Amino acid sequence: MATELVTVLADGMRYRAWSKVTLNAAINEACRKFNFESTERPGQFSFPPGTSVEILASSDLFLVGYVNAYSGNGDADTHQISVKGRSSSQDWVDCSAIHSTGYAEDKTPVEFAREFNPYGFSITDKIGLDSIPYQQIMQGETGFEYLERALRPQGATQMGTPDGGIEITNASVAERAAGALVEGVNIGPWSVDLTDGTRHSEYTIKGQNRHGHGDHNLRIKQQAQDGGVKRYRPKLIVHEGDCDNKRARNRANHEKERSAGACIKAQITTPSWRDGAGKLWTPNTLIFVSAPKLMHLEQDMLIENIILKQEEDGSGTRATLNLVDPRNYRGEGKSGKGSDASWNDGVE
Repeated sequence: MATELVTVLADGMRYRAWSKVTLNAAINEACRKFNFESTERPGQFSFPPGTSVEILASSDLFLVGYVNAYSGNGDADTHQISVKGRSSSQDWVDCSAIHSTGYAEDKTPVEFAREFNPYGFSITDKIGLDSIPYQQIMQGETGFEYLERALRPQGATQMGTPDGGIEITNASVAERAAGALVEGVNIGPWSVDLTDGTRHSEYTIKGQNRHGHGDHNLRIKQQAQDGGVKRYRPKLIVHEGDCDNKRARNRANHEKERSAGACIKAQITTPSWRDGAGKLWTPNTLIFVSAPKLMHLEQDMLIENIILKQEEDGSGTRATLNLVDPRNYRGEGKSGKGSDASWNDGVE
């Protein structure tokens, strides 16, 4: 396993002596996270809460953000510290959304969100969101909570980026990691969960269009059937905000695919922070898993969450990848061609 040189830049200084490093990023989390453990000389205080930091794994930027917590312990012979923090987008997650009117018309969620993002990081739309006729911030909700609510019907999520920003994305634009995860080769400790509890035979979306009248606007209803569920298991969802038949139909198909994808999850630990081409493992990346005997998996999986660890206690350098079927985030199914035909019949 290759040891990573982890560098923290803070107040013009470089720090590299760590007894333990943990870095975390996820497709469904707007902030990346870090946790370092080290020793400290008496009187030294390099990482008070609020310190601005940049974190590099060898030469690759992993995070731009701030220290959130410092803790120390020791005795007559030792002095240990732990430093935790998140990327710059933490203010979007923690703070209330403040906007002059609190609403917008005929804008995408990202276009509206940029109007009340005073924090200096970027919010980028990777997938091309649809505009919404009318959207409103709920009193007291954070920017993250507003955007999560607005993105849910479009099957998108907020993902923290190395530069401290947020990318609006899903598996439809996922890149592919080099190589594969293969049993007996580079799969260490593993677990797999195959369930059917989130799947339903029928998904019904109901909603209303505030700008119209008559049944076409006030009694909107669209459905999608999951042909893989043999029992009658209906699911009714009331669409958040303004709705029309197109949005309701897309939402029904998304809920069907998302629920099917959530039924296939796995966790694999591998002895490197990097894929076969030397690129850091990254959320929203496809990787082929070949573990038919151990895990009953032989398919593309999406990296949902990464946990990169490096320790001096002998456990060394390793990456834990939390994986999910790509359909959970609007990706393609097991065959690489999406779900079979019985999954894709929406009913108007």
